[in-house]
Amino acid sequence: WSSDVCSSDLPSYFSHLFKRETGTNYVEFLNQIRLEEVLKDLQNSSDKIVVVAENHGFHNPEYFSRFFKKSMGISPAKWRQQNK
Repeated sequence: WSSDVCSSDLPSYFSHLFKRETGTNYVEFLNQIRLEEVLKDLQNSSDKIVVVAENHGFHNPEYFSRFFKKSMGISPAKWRQQNK
């Protein structure tokens, strides 16, 4: 923590430190944790995919679908079908 960092710079400063320490940015890290929880729920519940996504912090269904497909290589529905 540096005394010359003002409170308006804190999010940027935190992001910089987080990436330096972990090698990934905070949003990517958080989304990976969310995705792990989504996968568990897709496997173990019959809730609609949009509900599962929302329950784990993905409030935009289109973003979730793109993120899921980019991360997993298939759509959430296809993944669920293959992993039930």
